[in-house]
Amino acid sequence: MRDKYRVIYGTNEVADFIKKALVPLSSIHEDGTTVLNVKYGRQVSTSGITPSPKKAKVSSTRTVKAVTPAGLEKIGVYAKKTFEDLLTNNKLSSAQLNELKDKKFCSDNFKISFPIIVELADSFEKKRYYKNLVNGKYYVCSQWVEKHRQYIDNWKQNNNL
Repeated sequence: MRDKYRVIYGTNEVADFIKKALVPLSSIHEDGTTVLNVKYGRQVSTSGITPSPKKAKVSSTRTVKAVTPAGLEKIGVYAKKTFEDLLTNNKLSSAQLNELKDKKFCSDNFKISFPIIVELADSFEKKRYYKNLVNGKYYVCSQWVEKHRQYIDNWKQNNNL
């Protein structure tokens, strides 16, 4: 891999390769060699016989960590405060409230898979909403990731909120 990297990117910086390949420091030996233990998909036994599907080991590790931009609240805190404030202070028109309760509208405009606001009487997945009740009848969605911030900001701006 190191030699392939040198050919493609034209650098002899092994440290640069190791950094970009996300190689943990614990994998680098004193002599400079690096051992990567890569596992993905179905594992093949040493005899060349593929294990039966029941015993096949599927291993895929993917960690995605959204980074909150410096100086900003975490997206969940920001979204919760925003929509709770709009509800508590009656800043939403009935049309806006209905839009935020509509799953398709929320998907199209916020790229979120759930209605942003549900009513106590509605049928919904409780685990997808903050537990505190707003104005005695509304719950606010809790399924936020950093990419949603721009959609919330755009919606607020477009609605003069």
